[in-house]
Amino acid sequence: MEALIVSMIIAVLVVVLIGAICGVVALVNYSKLLSEFKSFQIKISKLGSRLERLEDKIGISPPGKPVVQAPALKDEPEPEPSAKPFPIPESSSPEPPLAFEEIAETPQAKQARPKYKVPSPAKTEKKSPQDTFEAIVGKRWMTWLGVAILFFSAAFFLKYAFDNNLIGPSTQVVICAILGIAVALAGNYFYAKNMTALGQGLIGLGMAVLYVTFTAASSSLYDPPVLEKTTAFIFMALVTIAGMSLAVIYNALPIAIIAVLGGLATPILVSTGVNTRDALFTYLLILNLGVLGAAAFRRWWSLDSIIITGTYLLYYGWFHKFYTQSQLRPALLWLGGFFLVYLILPFLYHLVHKLEVVVERFCFQLVNAIYVFSFAWYLLYRDHQSVLGYIALSLAAIYLLLGIIFRYRLPEDVRSIFSSIALAVAFVTISIPLHLKANGILLAWAIEGPVLLYLGYCFTYKPVRFFAALIMVLTIFRLCLYHWPEHQAAYIAFNNKEFITAIMIPLAMGVFALIHHLCRAKATPMDRVIKLGFAFGSEILALCLMHHDLYSWVKTCVEEAFASVQNGVSQKRMPPRYHKFIADCSVTGLWMLGSFGYLFAGRRARLMESWLVGLITLIAAGLLCSQVMGYKMGAPQTLFLNLRFATGLAFVLTLFIHAIVIQKTAIPKAAQRQTLRKVLYGGGIFFLLVLLSLEVPPYVAYKLKSANPKMVEQMSMTVVWGLYAVGLLIIGFWRNLAALRHVGLVLLGVAALKLLFVDMSKVKDILRVISFVVVGVLMIATSYLYHKFGKILIATVEKSTKPGEEDPQNNE
Repeated sequence: MEALIVSMIIAVLVVVLIGAICGVVALVNYSKLLSEFKSFQIKISKLGSRLERLEDKIGISPPGKPVVQAPALKDEPEPEPSAKPFPIPESSSPEPPLAFEEIAETPQAKQARPKYKVPSPAKTEKKSPQDTFEAIVGKRWMTWLGVAILFFSAAFFLKYAFDNNLIGPSTQVVICAILGIAVALAGNYFYAKNMTALGQGLIGLGMAVLYVTFTAASSSLYDPPVLEKTTAFIFMALVTIAGMSLAVIYNALPIAIIAVLGGLATPILVSTGVNTRDALFTYLLILNLGVLGAAAFRRWWSLDSIIITGTYLLYYGWFHKFYTQSQLRPALLWLGGFFLVYLILPFLYHLVHKLEVVVERFCFQLVNAIYVFSFAWYLLYRDHQSVLGYIALSLAAIYLLLGIIFRYRLPEDVRSIFSSIALAVAFVTISIPLHLKANGILLAWAIEGPVLLYLGYCFTYKPVRFFAALIMVLTIFRLCLYHWPEHQAAYIAFNNKEFITAIMIPLAMGVFALIHHLCRAKATPMDRVIKLGFAFGSEILALCLMHHDLYSWVKTCVEEAFASVQNGVSQKRMPPRYHKFIADCSVTGLWMLGSFGYLFAGRRARLMESWLVGLITLIAAGLLCSQVMGYKMGAPQTLFLNLRFATGLAFVLTLFIHAIVIQKTAIPKAAQRQTLRKVLYGGGIFFLLVLLSLEVPPYVAYKLKSANPKMVEQMSMTVVWGLYAVGLLIIGFWRNLAALRHVGLVLLGVAALKLLFVDMSKVKDILRVISFVVVGVLMIATSYLYHKFGKILIATVEKSTKPGEEDPQNNE
């Protein structure tokens, strides 16, 4: 019953306080409106007088007065209208002219008006003689010191009364509430009398006394408490609303600062060493909500800094003294509540008034994010890393949502949008190692890069696109250093967990390049370079991964196949290094197939760069093919019908196909295209000669069963070279290709020299005769070809001497 009576008395006092505050506010607003109305009347009267004087000077009669016109003379012609406007004489009145913008705003001015309001600088008022240093000390500093002393005096007296039971609990609460309301009313009275500093100080003191009173009345200082927590919550909410409303209406930052400082000091002054977690944080949340409400109308950065510093210091104090593992969940929930308040607080004024956010606001937000996540890390890292990962992802989602809000409210404030996105990306990156396993980290980073690139194009922000490329590069390095697909057990090529995880990285690189291509209208030259780098690199990385997976699988399968095949009692023996030979053949074919991707991409997009990068795959295939051809087969296989020759011939055909496709594709860089085509043709011709030289001589020596097989191989090689040279000459005449004829002649000369100075030194008479016959026949055949097709040579020379005509061999 006693608590009910106390609640009713306090409610009446609060209503009286609010009514008085509303009355004072209405009186102040009425006086302001009245003064503005009078000034507006004065301006209107001045405008009317100036308009009358202007009309008199230019000859315009005001309404209600007759217009007297002079009689026109009949003989005088009427004057022609002047092309220039009639000059308006300047007014001789000493009064300054009224700006036209104060009267009306033209549609052009409305269109030219910026979308954002630029913060107007504070008006500089001339200091009156009273605003001296002495006056400032006497009016402001003395007020603030007096308010602080009175507040601490009241708080200590209240604590003394609590400890010694001088008065009853209900009486103590009622007296303190009356004192706080009286001080606040006195502050309003002095503020209405233009005693600004004194009024602000007393209002702030009244707010602080009321905070102390209601906090103490609902705490464990009283047994039982005078007020229930719900009732105290309502009273404190009313005090917060009243104090912040006065601060906003009067634009009085000192009132807000004193109220907030008093409110923050309340839990310290009335602390009894008992863990009242929920009551303390509820009280702090109310105080923060009051500051948040003021932030929608006033840009008080100092107040925001005070409230976040005080709140988090009190949170740390409670945590240091009372926290136990059983309070983990409520501690995190309260911390999250404060985080949400401080997420909105620094940006609310800018979002409401559509003002560009300043850098200090993001520093405030960065402090908030670091404090909250550091506490969460300390609480969860040891035993709950997955929960900490979810918290990081939640923070990332919150900051992404904040960036979307900025995009909607402040579309041209790019710095605010991408500062939020940067925080979101930072927390996503932090969450991955916490929440996911090793492969999950790799995949999450691979997904993060293209998503961030898309956001960078959506918001047209280059640093975000560069950061996305950096994430993809780090992903590639992580794959190569930590997650290269090493298999711990038997597997199937291209169908195992390690390979599927790794192949997602080149796939993500391809998506990354595709996003660049789809958004190429917004791309810069650097974006184009990055796009080409990831597009070309994705296939090379994929080929490397497939090479590793296929090579190991084929080698293992061949070993197991020979180990399981038995011929009677003895096991069938595998030829030496045969498993590596089969594996090399398989990966050589893989790189040859991969080279066609660059070939057709360059043909479709008409990019010389694609063909140049495709040379890397061809070089890799050539090196692997060289290993295949260097393998000693043991007993010679069927001529031309074996795996080694088939692999080499496939590589030669691959080079020729590349040359033909490049020759038939028109691109702006014609000179480079012709050079690349010649290189590919030359590589194919040379590789085919090497392949025939390795294939035919051993087979001939094996079939002849000579006592000196090496000598037979050398002779056979010379014959192969001669026949190959004649074949080049025939094709050179047929296609009118001078370069091919020149190569054939050189090769034929080399074969002749080899025959005369190398092969003949160790052969018998009969073989010498055969060798000379072969060389002679080849020379005569060459001479015959030149005589037969001499007209082609003459026509070619004549055409090459005519200016302005192209060489036929370069025609498409």
